[in-house]
Amino acid sequence: MSITVGTDTYATLEEITTILSNYFDTDNFDNASTANQEKAAKQATRNIDSLRLMYQKYDYSQALEFPRNECMQYLDETLGVVGDIVKEAQALETLKILDDRANPDTIKELQTKGIKSQSIEGTSVTFDGLAVQREINKQDNLISKDARKLLRPYIQSSYSRW
Repeated sequence: MSITVGTDTYATLEEITTILSNYFDTDNFDNASTANQEKAAKQATRNIDSLRLMYQKYDYSQALEFPRNECMQYLDETLGVVGDIVKEAQALETLKILDDRANPDTIKELQTKGIKSQSIEGTSVTFDGLAVQREINKQDNLISKDARKLLRPYIQSSYSRW
């Protein structure tokens, strides 16, 4: 298995590794097999591409959502080139995917399944129905809050109704 920039990833594994070298707690990425790093990088790309983005693709025939057209000008990025912000967001999303795989959050899984109450040996857990619905209705699949912050300039805040 391999990944191809522009087809199923924004950054190479080497670029992702270099970006993550500037962050703490990257053990789950560092210790993952190359195959799992590639799978996570592809999933991170799909998560980024699931966002509702402003503006249009730079080239309608490109496989991925980035690069974009007009927004590159005010972000000081080169038109037609995937910016470092997007690559860093992909690296952070890749790390978060591997972190969640290594340390699954059982409560989060229960919330998305709609479980409102669970009791085990005197311990009880109750979930707010509205919080569950908000989790289900998220606008995208991004897991990493840091990746979302980096991509904020590109994300459309709401749908316009015609």
